Amino acid sequence: MKTLKDIEKNLSEKEKYELTEIVKRIKATCQIRMIILFGSHARGEQVDISQYSEGKKSDYDILVVPMSCTKKLLKKVKLLLKNLFHDINKTVSCLVVPIDKLNSLLLEGQYFYTEIKNEGIYLYKLEILNWKIVFI
Repeated sequence: MKTLKDIEKNLSEKEKYELTEIVKRIKATCQIRMIILFGSHARGEQVDISQYSEGKKSDYDILVVPMSCTKKLLKKVKLLLKNLFHDINKTVSCLVVPIDKLNSLLLEGQYFYTEIKNEGIYLYKLEILNWKIVFI
């Protein structure tokens, strides 16, 4: 999987700053295994409001994989992330998925998650040597 450095040429300085800020804020909510950018920004197909008269602009699609995932923690993280990016110029859509659920969905061949794995961009990945993760 690619990293942010691999797609920097497709991003404006503002987008680079916003993505860095998004990662910083997500990491402040709880311990995080992975943060992955997916969707139009990951594919380099994002559009900006200034490019179209109808005011269309791409949002940031982010997959967040916390370290531990009790139902209570998942609910808390989702709530925190919902209100964390009000000052970012684009909508930040965060999908929070526990690693065991993510691996299960990938093993089932779920298209949506397989596309994230294939096209996603690591914004952050905690390096632990002995993980049993399908995603990597």
